[in-house]
Amino acid sequence: MKYEILQLDYNNINVRNDGLMYMPWNYVNEKFGFNHWNYETVYVGEIDGEGLETWRVLENIFRKFNICRPSDFRGHSLSTSDVVVLNGVMYYCDSCGWVNVETGESL
Repeated sequence: MKYEILQLDYNNINVRNDGLMYMPWNYVNEKFGFNHWNYETVYVGEIDGEGLETWRVLENIFRKFNICRPSDFRGHSLSTSDVVVLNGVMYYCDSCGWVNVETGESL
């Protein structure tokens, strides 16, 4: 399945002024509201996730980009405030686990 990794665009003045980098979901959502325009795509890839629960696929991606990053990856290690788009759905990397951006539900 195809996935995208989105990370905050530090060149975006809103990101710098609001201190959004590495902030947990509740802080960002309550104080500012999530805004996908603050992000840029830093990687697009494929992963075998057939038969796996969504949270497990996300954790596999998280491990990959923290332990053995692909050589063409131009972002930082996957961290809190990063977003993974999987099957067209955005998932926010929270302090612990993942949040479906659309529903606000934790996985």
